[in-house]
Amino acid sequence: MKYALKVVFLSLFSSSVLATGTHSHDHNDMMYNVGKPGKGTPDRVISVSMKDSMRFDFSPELGALKDGEIIEFSRPQ
Repeated sequence: MKYALKVVFLSLFSSSVLATGTHSHDHNDMMYNVGKPGKGTPDRVISVSMKDSMRFDFSPELGALKDGEIIEFSRPQ
């Protein structure tokens, strides 16, 4: 019984130590431009809807994305 309590105590203690970490939790260095409002007029406007099969439907097709391209996603009219 004592052995089992030691194992439980050590496993709880060690996981709390590992969870604290030493970094600042500031993730600004990991920022991307994806999902941010673009500057200027969009290069393409793509209508996005979801099918009953839980799949997205893009109209026109999304196709290849170019670096720096501004795409506006909208709901179907």
